[in-house]
Amino acid sequence: MANIIEIKNLKKIINNKLILKGVSLNIPQGSIFGLIGPNGAGKTTLIRHLLGLYKPTEGQILIMSNSERHIKNKIGFMLHATGLYPVLTCYQNLDLYATIYNLNNSEKKINNILKTVGLLNRKNDRVAELSKGMKQKLVLARALLHEPEILILDEPTVGLEIEMKVWFRNFIKTFVDDKLRTVIISSHELSELEKICTHVAIIRDGMIVKQYRKNELPTDVSLEDLYLKSGGEMS
Repeated sequence: MANIIEIKNLKKIINNKLILKGVSLNIPQGSIFGLIGPNGAGKTTLIRHLLGLYKPTEGQILIMSNSERHIKNKIGFMLHATGLYPVLTCYQNLDLYATIYNLNNSEKKINNILKTVGLLNRKNDRVAELSKGMKQKLVLARALLHEPEILILDEPTVGLEIEMKVWFRNFIKTFVDDKLRTVIISSHELSELEKICTHVAIIRDGMIVKQYRKNELPTDVSLEDLYLKSGGEMS
C-alpha cells in the first residue's frame, strides 16, 4: 500500500530545546496507525506538525505527496481537549464548525453525521447536558464533518465506559474500510490500540525507536511487551 504520509528527518526546536530529533516515519494509506510513547516523548509535537500548527526546524512532511499546509481540509482531528461550546446545542456546535470550513449544504451534512454517530435525537440538546461518551461522539462528528481522508485522534477513549470504547473501535474500523481512509491514534491505552491498529510506532525522547506492522508480530507478543522491551515504562 502506498504511503499517505511521509515524515523525513523531522527536527523541531522549541525554546532552544530539541524536541523532535530526526523523526522519520511512513504511514500507509488505509492503515490504522498507533503512536505510543511516554509523556514528553514528542507525540503531541509530532501531531501538531501533521496538523500544520508547527513548522519543522528541519526535515519534511509530505501528506498525499504534498506539503502539509496545502491539504488541511483532507485532515480531521479529535484532540484530548474537546473544544466544544457547552452552552450551544450539538447542532449549533457543528454548524459553527461548518461555517469555519465554508461547507456547502451544511444542514444536510450535519444531520447525516449526527445520525452516523447516533446523536441525531440529541441534536437540540446543549453539550452541557451530554455524558462524556456523547461528547466524544460529538467531537468525532465534528472531525468528520468535512469528510476528511485522514483522521488524527489523541487519546480518544480515555475515561470512557467499556461499551463506548467498543463503539469507537468498531466505528473507526468501518471508517477506514469504507473508503480506504487512514487513522492515526495517539494513546496510552495499549490494550485498545492492540485491538484496532494495523501499524504501531514507538516514540521516545523525540525519536522513533521501533516501528511494527501488526500482522507480522508473533501472536503471543503484546504491545505492552514491545513497549517495555523498547525501553519504555508503563505509567
